[in-house]
Amino acid sequence: MNARLEVAIKKALLKLMTAFPNRDIANIDETVLVYYEACTDLDPLDIEGGVVRAIRSEGRYFPSPAVLRAYALEERTARSVHIRPVQQNEETKCPLCGATRLWLRKVTTPAPDPKYFTQRAINSGAFVSRELERAEIEHRLECPIRRPDQPALILTKGAA
Repeated sequence: MNARLEVAIKKALLKLMTAFPNRDIANIDETVLVYYEACTDLDPLDIEGGVVRAIRSEGRYFPSPAVLRAYALEERTARSVHIRPVQQNEETKCPLCGATRLWLRKVTTPAPDPKYFTQRAINSGAFVSRELERAEIEHRLECPIRRPDQPALILTKGAA
């Protein structure tokens, strides 16, 4: 078993048991194994995001392994990013760090969940999975406005 994934599933079950106190798990080891089997191809970050989505979405019921997996896959889709090559010119983009490079970020929005949208709304085509592309500044690592999910321009001494 992947130890990181197992720890993530144990944390997820603990959060879910806190959020849904009406569910009592008799044998935690077997329960972890069942949820692990359902989520073996996912990352711990997907599981954590899926738990947050489940807590926000599920009303009264403790999510089954398949439901937790669906929420984790939604989280993975929402975080999917494809980066195209960086564009650079001499114009300064950030006055704080002096960055001159842009990178294009492609974000995929998830498809509408039939649980929250009527079939008529889904068929209208207004709520479909889309790929959005936006240009973002490639800040230097020490820049105070750089987000953690953005790449950083790292300069080393003596680099030619």
